[in-house]
Amino acid sequence: MTLIKYYDYDTISNSSSTGAWNATTNSPLSPAITSHSPNFLIWLILVLSANLFGAITNLLIAIATLTYRPIRCCSSSGLIAHCASLDVIRSIIVYPGLSLIAFLGPYHHFPQSACRYVGGLAYILVYTTNWAYCCLGVHRLCAVALPHHFRYLTQKSAVAAINLFPWLLSALLALFPFFGIGVEFVYTQPWNGCVIGPLGDRDAGFVLAMGTFLPSAISLIAHAAILMQVRMSARNRRRRVTTVKEEEDLRNQYDQQMITLNSEATQRRYDISRMLFVCSVWTFVVSLMLPLVISWAPAYLATNYPAQTWLRFLQFLSSAFNPVS
Repeated sequence: MTLIKYYDYDTISNSSSTGAWNATTNSPLSPAITSHSPNFLIWLILVLSANLFGAITNLLIAIATLTYRPIRCCSSSGLIAHCASLDVIRSIIVYPGLSLIAFLGPYHHFPQSACRYVGGLAYILVYTTNWAYCCLGVHRLCAVALPHHFRYLTQKSAVAAINLFPWLLSALLALFPFFGIGVEFVYTQPWNGCVIGPLGDRDAGFVLAMGTFLPSAISLIAHAAILMQVRMSARNRRRRVTTVKEEEDLRNQYDQQMITLNSEATQRRYDISRMLFVCSVWTFVVSLMLPLVISWAPAYLATNYPAQTWLRFLQFLSSAFNPVS
């Protein structure tokens, strides 16, 4: 079944490293559409403007985290600065670049061989960011669940190793499509872009799962566990406060003030944990919508240009509005 002139889904799904979609050849693909509608121009302006805003705000976050002493003393400051820096790179390079490729596609021939390098750079940065936020979430969970052993994870060597891990894993995952080992970077139409294919293939789904689904799910579970732990701690503290009131009847004003301060601190930790959980849900949704459709409904995505546009709109805003850090 030929979906569009230059995109045969059956060929992409079932053939080997040959055919019009092959990303290892140098022959250009003629674009499937010849011009853009005004809606796409609005989409492009929104994406570029949002990513410019995101680059500036995340750069300020990274600088403040590394230079402002109260924040720099935080145990997760190195991980937060790393995540913010990755979001700056995505906001400046990855998503504006992919948007411009989609915009210029109808007017210029795009060499399929470029997918190998464009896709490789984009996927390494995106997967590294996903795993960096995953490591940040697990690091926060360890602070709550393992307070007596958490000091080992705050050492400079440990923080450096945690920041290095996402880069190594993402580079390993990108090696497979870059060298055509089971999967390749596929140039898709009518959206002019590069994805890991063959679309709907098991190997391509495995790479997507390891680079996107797994770290996003771990991060969401970690923040949910933190919220539950802090909520249980707040309930236990309220019970202890009630017991103190009954048995000692708040013998002096100092005890009452200390109880009030502890209650306020616990409530503040709970509010922060709840906010982080909500933010992790937002990140989970915007990051996974496009990969899920690519994995489970590639034929629908290939024939539905509006779906491609607006699903990418969510993903392309994920770095600009990512409050998890």
